[in-house]
Amino acid sequence: MMSYEPVRSRYVKLTKDQDAPLEEIRPGELNQPVRVPQLGVRRCPECGQPLPESYEPPADES
Repeated sequence: MMSYEPVRSRYVKLTKDQDAPLEEIRPGELNQPVRVPQLGVRRCPECGQPLPESYEPPADES
């Protein structure tokens, strides 16, 4: 039989006495949208396919 050894916790208990960060985080500050340029590509309005940067819509022939 294998002997059971308790696993030591890797968590560290934080207390209010510890050093606070130099800059306080304001409520709602962490939930702001982030702009990702790779996701901001132009897409085809009909099928949603990403379009190359050099794409130009066809000229209107009317």
